[in-house]
Amino acid sequence: GLQAAVLEVKLEHLDEWNEKRRTVAEIYNERLNGAVATPYVSSCAEPVYHLYVVQVEHRDGVKCKLEEIGIETGIHYPTPLPFTGAYKEQGYKPDDFPVSSRLRTRILSLPMNDTLTDEEVNYVVSALNH
Repeated sequence: GLQAAVLEVKLEHLDEWNEKRRTVAEIYNERLNGAVATPYVSSCAEPVYHLYVVQVEHRDGVKCKLEEIGIETGIHYPTPLPFTGAYKEQGYKPDDFPVSSRLRTRILSLPMNDTLTDEEVNYVVSALNH
């Protein structure tokens, strides 16, 4: 009951929080200047950007560089589904899923939430553009 009451109050703010994350994503999309491959969004979709996942060469080095200057990143879903324990008996090989096999070393989640300030977003953008 208590959790439902808390979530009911939070639900009133959901549209506002989603819009703020979309605004952050728009800034990333516009200002990253090709430093990373930004997410593709279909014209018929309206994402909420729970995560903002980019693709970048030398991901681990970029991740370390960003962390050294105080920018926390993440690697969400680092193992493609066919290579998880649930599918182990299938004996899949990376060549069976070349796209997901290639992307697993390129994906990086940038800071994304509705509380990011313009200054924080610009700091991330600046760090990636240099």
